[in-house]
Amino acid sequence: MWNTFAVAECIKGNCVNGIGTFEMKGVYTYTGQFKNGKADGRGEVVHSNGNRYVGEVKEDKYNGQGIFYYADGGKHEGQFKDDRSNGQGTRYYANGDKFIGEYKNGVAEGQGTFYFKDGDILVAKFKNNKAEGQGTVTYANGNKYIGEFKNSEFNGQGTLYYADGSKYIGEFKNSEFNGQGTLYYANGDYCTGKFNNDKCLGKIVKLDTDKRNKIAEAKLACEDLGFTPGTEKFAECALKLSTEGSERTSSNRSSDGGGGVNWGGVVDTVERQRQEIERLNRERSNNGNTRVCSYVGNSIVCKDRGY
Repeated sequence: MWNTFAVAECIKGNCVNGIGTFEMKGVYTYTGQFKNGKADGRGEVVHSNGNRYVGEVKEDKYNGQGIFYYADGGKHEGQFKDDRSNGQGTRYYANGDKFIGEYKNGVAEGQGTFYFKDGDILVAKFKNNKAEGQGTVTYANGNKYIGEFKNSEFNGQGTLYYADGSKYIGEFKNSEFNGQGTLYYANGDYCTGKFNNDKCLGKIVKLDTDKRNKIAEAKLACEDLGFTPGTEKFAECALKLSTEGSERTSSNRSSDGGGGVNWGGVVDTVERQRQEIERLNRERSNNGNTRVCSYVGNSIVCKDRGY
């Protein structure tokens, strides 16, 4: 904190053992407690460049709890050691971003959460201010990434979920699909194989009409069941309802694969509703019209329509 090459003097109070104001012309002014001629206790340092520190000091340095205010409007609240942020802290950026986590020697080092002003949230381990290792990004638009990071980019194995129900599982490099992976489209089609800069070089597998209809019905059923489109639980629900209805056996009807959701019962219920709709749609009313049935909420509603 101190600059011994500048002209310094005590301009007010007791700057030896007491409370005083110490000025280093053109550099900073310190007002606070002194012990044995050094800043010790609590005080405020006002720098000539507009930065300011308020908090605990010891041996002429920021040591302990404090707040460092930046001239641009940002600030850092937390623990300091030898003039640098060390330990738990919160950094508020002038642009509205915020980081809460561990610091070492002035940089983010350890577990932390970065809140972007647009609503995105990054939870990861940090090294030298960069996300490194395993982490999660939850986007404000409903997308979500779970996987490995390097230099704050998606690098390594990961899964990227999209709000429309599509997702990519595989290798990433510099936040793009690179390497082996599978991209599942919202309509049920998927592409698997090698990817290069987000482009699939493998084979695209297209679903037949029946499978597409099952996926569409499953999504509607999941909304009726209270799942929010774009969430992981919604995607899990749609996947289970569109694929397990005809494959389940009595041995797993009571299984719980969704964190408290009895998927066995859900699949059975939706499958019965689907079969009932198919039966009703085959019936003809007395006047020769076709009876068309569909979901409305959690009920099946039928209407007569002419050809």
